[in-house]
Amino acid sequence: MFDYITGTVRQDRDSLLRDGTPYRIRPIGVDDRHLMLACFERLSPESRRSRFFAVKPALSESDLAFLTSADGFDHLALGAIRLDARGEEVELLGAARCIRLGADSDSSELALAVADKAQGQGVGRLLLTHLTEDARARGIRRFRCEVLATNDGMRALLAGPDSRVSWLDNGTLEYDYFFPEPQDHAQTLWPYLVDPLFAARLGADAWASVQEQILDDSFSAGKTLLGFWVGRWPIGSCPLSETIAHAPRPEPELA
Repeated sequence: MFDYITGTVRQDRDSLLRDGTPYRIRPIGVDDRHLMLACFERLSPESRRSRFFAVKPALSESDLAFLTSADGFDHLALGAIRLDARGEEVELLGAARCIRLGADSDSSELALAVADKAQGQGVGRLLLTHLTEDARARGIRRFRCEVLATNDGMRALLAGPDSRVSWLDNGTLEYDYFFPEPQDHAQTLWPYLVDPLFAARLGADAWASVQEQILDDSFSAGKTLLGFWVGRWPIGSCPLSETIAHAPRPEPELA
């Protein structure tokens, strides 16, 4: 999928949850009404209250139209979708969206919900991370979000040194979540590689994420290094890549 905002080819992001469940992070569009409706119907009354600030019995047609009408610039929406063994999309595990607060604003209103069966698997963190990445590419630098004081999961998700929180009426908090500066992977992962105690202070989920990133980066670096040496290692007076390219091919045997 081509992203006309960033000028790059946008690919769906597939990976595994903590329990090994395969999932895909991708934008939510008009063809996802059935996924959105099925996900809502699986939400418990408490999860519905945390998302909509009321025990909402059902989604109306106008609700579904709004939830699937992101324009990709002022209104962004991402879904985490469970995949089956063949890589086919099965069900929506959670969704996150942000809506820009006024023309040319660098702030947007955030909303996020995760199906009860997928809570505790890191879905919320994944959605927030990817939504932040996409929003940053569109000039957004901050999420604003109202959260019920009883919504411990969302409060933990938005807590951080760059967040500001204030109390509103009726047991509601308002968070200003300022985007952290993007970090180079090498700088981010170096402390874990040289200081085992630093890694030991992480939770199992965070350490698993770090390991995955180390493996991904190492694999990419290995391919680059291999390509470098294949192209330059000499055999006689000729680089290996040229030696392979110009090596004589055996004649086929005739029956």
